[in-house]
Amino acid sequence: MDKYQEMEACIHVPDGLNERVIRAAREGNRRERGRMVFRSAVCAACALALVLGTVSLGELAVPAPEQPGSTVEHLYSPLVLNYSFGITAGAVENAANGGLIFRWENGSGSFRISGENIREIFLQTSKGTLMKEGEEHGSCIREPFCSDAVYRLAATEGDRVETVDQAELLLEVTFVDGTVKEERYTLHAEKLRAFFNEDGGEVLVPALKGDRDGNIPALYLEGKDARWLVWPVADSQTVSLSMSYGFQKRINADNSAFHTGIDIPGAGGMKIAAAEAGCVVETGYDSRQGNYLVIDHGDGLTTRYAHCQEVMTAQGAVVEKGQAIALMGSTGMSTGPHLHFEVRQDGAAQNPVAYFTGEIRDTLHAQ
Repeated sequence: MDKYQEMEACIHVPDGLNERVIRAAREGNRRERGRMVFRSAVCAACALALVLGTVSLGELAVPAPEQPGSTVEHLYSPLVLNYSFGITAGAVENAANGGLIFRWENGSGSFRISGENIREIFLQTSKGTLMKEGEEHGSCIREPFCSDAVYRLAATEGDRVETVDQAELLLEVTFVDGTVKEERYTLHAEKLRAFFNEDGGEVLVPALKGDRDGNIPALYLEGKDARWLVWPVADSQTVSLSMSYGFQKRINADNSAFHTGIDIPGAGGMKIAAAEAGCVVETGYDSRQGNYLVIDHGDGLTTRYAHCQEVMTAQGAVVEKGQAIALMGSTGMSTGPHLHFEVRQDGAAQNPVAYFTGEIRDTLHAQ
């Protein structure tokens, strides 16, 4: 007797097991036929989705245990479309703080439209002329959606970007299920200045008055989910160009150093305000920054205030937007009273100028 025969001889088969196995197999065949019909319907729906665009199934509904004679219905909720859309990069460039920059070339600025499951788009501008592939469409365009299409907003008078300043752009999209949604954008005519981030990548930011290097014409679209700050020194609207944001040439040295913020000169004792509400996560003194503090504003955004004469709050304190938190000074490595002001997102230095609205930027001067 081999090992399998020995094992079989030791196994006790309960009475009636064979009959129960046969009944279960028959029941399984009946259910499998039902599942095959369901799978066929799902495959047909998936094929249709490939034609219409990307769709996503709703959450799986867990059915109650089957009762004798019952049928299971609504295994899945209806197909749900993704209604995301908007003006996007492509022919445009991403700016700090979620903004978009349309470079102004040959009297127009170009952009694209992105989204999923879009059947038709409608564009309308309150200023200038809309163009596509060199063809003028006047103030509006309505056509089937194409993700590769490049549109242009052109000046109506010569090539001057100022003629479309404050243009309101309406984007209306119709999805494959007939749903219609819209978004409105306000475009600002700006002169930009190029800076470099710590990783060496170029970033374009609206230039301030008096900045001779701010000479790149563009349309600037402020980020929809941007974080806007208040100006931290109400008594000084000046930004120093001698130590602007970005790489700076060291005196009597061949290498460069990265300046992680902007310098706001003023008089000693001027009040410094919190640029946004948050929690003071660090205060202290070191030989480089002098008296300083750092405020955490949530979602990875922090601001730093350095060279203070005095810090007027403590670590762990919760401060309000615009609240006085320090006095301007010249402590640490400083050649005169000023505030070194930094903005960081997830630890990476950002150009603070991009975190102030156009109304605030219009009050600031670079010198």
